[in-house]
This record gives sequence, structure tokens and C-alpha cells, in this order.
Amino acid sequence: MKRKYILIMLAFIAACWLINEQTGNCEDGDILIAKGNGVITFMGNGPLSITGEGSLVVNKNASVTLPENLFIKDETEQYIRQNAGVVYPHINGKTLIDGEDLEISFAGANIGARVNGDGTVVLKGYGIYFDSAGNAGRWSAEGTTIAIKAVK
Repeated sequence: MKRKYILIMLAFIAACWLINEQTGNCEDGDILIAKGNGVITFMGNGPLSITGEGSLVVNKNASVTLPENLFIKDETEQYIRQNAGVVYPHINGKTLIDGEDLEISFAGANIGARVNGDGTVVLKGYGIYFDSAGNAGRWSAEGTTIAIKAVK
């Protein structure tokens, strides 16, 4: 089991490395790629994409492009407005988010995230990540914090 996990992690890191090599030193910022289960929190300037099954909370500064199949079940509820933003309770698919002074949280399973831009990402739960600076690691239950600095 441990060997299988290590092989999967190495394959993921190699794929991320290839993606990173294709994008190089992006004009729109550094890149963080993460895969796992738990909670991803981002504070900063976008863009980012999140794929998975779970709940998304964004502040009012966010421009959100939702997946075509928004709901896991045939529910009529689209979103719940809160004081500072919007909650999308049943995301299932790829969501694109952009804007400045973003505050985003996605909690769920089978999460895949690609973050370009400026800010801080906190990964809580179980998973792996790779950034364009060549750093790779695991998420922790206590939270793994990664700063992303846009290229100017």
C-alpha cells in the first residue's frame, strides 16, 4: 500500500513538473497544483481553478464560473447568500475563480486545484502539492501554508 502511494505521488509530481515546464515562468504568477481531500483556503489575487465534490465559499470580490453540472443531486438550490459572499453548497466539477482580494474556501473530496497569482494557500486534510518553485509535499490535518508570489 505504501509503495503504491509513493508511486502515485511520484507520478503526480512528474506530471506537475511537466505542466510546470510547459508554463515556465508565467507572466500571471507562480503556480501551485494540489490534489487531495479536505479544505483548501486561498486569500489573495486570482485566478485559480478547483475541481472536486464539495462546498465552495467565496467573498463578494470573486468572479465565479461554475461547472455545467452544478449539483451532485437534482436540487433547485443554487446558492445561499451570506454577509460577505456566496456559498455554493454542492459543487461537483471544475470551478474557475478570478478577482482581487479574494477569500475562498473549498471543502470536499477528490479536490484538484491549480492556483496562479498572488496570495496564500492553506491546505488542510490529506493530499499532495507541487509548486512552480520546485517544492512538493503533503497536506497536513493541522494545515500546510504556501505563499504564492506573482511574477512582476
